[in-house]
Amino acid sequence: EEESDELVKKFDVNGDGIDDFATSALFWDGVAGVDVGRVVIFVGAATPATTPFWEVEGSVAGEPIGDQISSQGDLNCDGRLDLAIAAAYDNGGDGTVRVYLNSTTGLPTTASTIFSGAVGSAENFGSGVIMANINNDFDGQNPCDDLIISGPSYDLPTTNQGRLHVYLGSTTGLGAPQFLSSGSNNSNMGISLAKAED
Repeated sequence: EEESDELVKKFDVNGDGIDDFATSALFWDGVAGVDVGRVVIFVGAATPATTPFWEVEGSVAGEPIGDQISSQGDLNCDGRLDLAIAAAYDNGGDGTVRVYLNSTTGLPTTASTIFSGAVGSAENFGSGVIMANINNDFDGQNPCDDLIISGPSYDLPTTNQGRLHVYLGSTTGLGAPQFLSSGSNNSNMGISLAKAED
């Protein structure tokens, strides 16, 4: 079992006011084979835990999960931070993103929703993943954060123009994607994503 190419994101998964963190190991060898990837969460405490509080691993050899992790958003406006995990090389490079909605019973190990890049596009959907309340909507005191996912290798109508998939959050879940594109040849829009703090 080899763990490398790690990515770390902090968030409070159990709502105790102490930062926890998620980390990925892209080259984890799991039940499904070599390089399936793995994401684990360690909870914070006065004496931090040394064993994972939560974990998932990929299901396809050579198409690892954990390229990107996003955890700083509440996608269904319930006051709890949710988790999105990307596998940008899944399905032959089309890419997938798994969304795990937190709840009173904790973070599930089965994805609440799985979004995918266009079939046969090899757009590397999930190369960038962020959560942000881009339309400034709230349910009471809770923000309804949105999910933005990039596919920088998307081709149509021009080669590698790239695009963003925008899913608006709500109390009933994430809406259908809206698409943003540069329309410029080989621009690879979305090769990286970052949330700009207001």
